[in-house]
Amino acid sequence: MKIRIFKYSKLARFLKVGGIVIYPFIFFADPDPGRELINHEMIHINQIKQLGVVKFYSLYFKEYLHNRVKGMSHNQAYLAISFEKEAYENQDKLS
Repeated sequence: MKIRIFKYSKLARFLKVGGIVIYPFIFFADPDPGRELINHEMIHINQIKQLGVVKFYSLYFKEYLHNRVKGMSHNQAYLAISFEKEAYENQDKLS
């Protein structure tokens, strides 16, 4: 499936995020997102391709909710998601 990228997206700006993947679409808040942010979101695309859409999003939200129940703030819970850890650890590797 072809990945479609939308820059300066109303959705991303509304959600107050730099970028978000709603497979097969990537929405960026900035009209010129940096290479690291693009790589970060492409890592999520690859994670989805490996696991499948339903499994990826199910695990993603399960981890987030689990972290919130443990008492983490929104930001802490987001950063503790294994998929986010992988993306942040590898986003500086230019492709």
